[in-house]
Amino acid sequence: MTTIGETRSPHIPEEIWLHILSCSRDPNFLWSVCRRVSSSFRSHVDSIFRDKYIKESDIVFNDSIQERCVRYFRVETTFDRFSEDKTRVYFKDTTEEEEEDEEEEEDDEDVARHPIRIENRHVPRKWKEAMQYYTGPPFGSSNPKELGRVDQPPYMIRVRRDLNDTEIPGLEIDYEKREISFDWRAMFSMFFREEEYVDNKIKIMAQKASVDALHLQALVDSGGMDLIDAMQRLVMRVKTSEDDARRDARRKRLNDKYIAHGLSGYDPDDFAEEEKEILDQMAASRLTLDRIFMSDDEEDGQEGGDEDSESDEWEDMDEDNQ
Repeated sequence: MTTIGETRSPHIPEEIWLHILSCSRDPNFLWSVCRRVSSSFRSHVDSIFRDKYIKESDIVFNDSIQERCVRYFRVETTFDRFSEDKTRVYFKDTTEEEEEDEEEEEDDEDVARHPIRIENRHVPRKWKEAMQYYTGPPFGSSNPKELGRVDQPPYMIRVRRDLNDTEIPGLEIDYEKREISFDWRAMFSMFFREEEYVDNKIKIMAQKASVDALHLQALVDSGGMDLIDAMQRLVMRVKTSEDDARRDARRKRLNDKYIAHGLSGYDPDDFAEEEKEILDQMAASRLTLDRIFMSDDEEDGQEGGDEDSESDEWEDMDEDNQ
């Protein structure tokens, strides 16, 4: 007779697990939690990302976030293809051909009224300069190993509704073709490692906020504070907690990068103004993404959806934040 201790959970076919995991709309949960369960779960999550989430990702290059720059270029790369062994992914900017076709139909007077299109002819050079400014060596340096401004990546990575400027491991760029390739597994690991760090910090801060909420409730009950004021204070505290968590996660990443290059570490006081500008820009972009995907779950079953409108809003996001 089988005892309770000997009872085993029934075997679930791999196809069922794959279907269950694919129903999740949270790529961070899939990559940070589910992928660590077992080798089979890792394979399932990789398949989901290859088939779905990598096609819901964008990497936008734009040097306007660097302190020395005006907006010289904007390159919006999206999924194009995988390498034969599926270890690398290629993202490509498909907007150039449309702009060039339009430009050929305009005379010199029309072109003169579109300075961004004139600058667009110099995108490969400007893009390369922005990447060198980021990776190093610094302009004028003769030391090829000297670190660039790693605190100012000239790009933003979007994975569905999550956005950050984490490192892109194995990044290779064909500036003329406006095409990039990289190790997609390593990129997602870097990206979601930081998201997980933020989530854990927020959970800790939320526990402290619950204590604050009880204190504020007591003040309201005793007449020492208006209910609206208490609610506003609590909401602001929660919002500040998320901002602080993202700032700390980013600083940790940069500090690790500096130490890996034999430097003493990243000192945020040296780059306070630039840091605030980039953090504010990303916060504004995340708010836009939240608005775009707010009703995503409700529309998930509708045919057609609003993919075009979501794409348009993402393309305009950077211009709204300038």
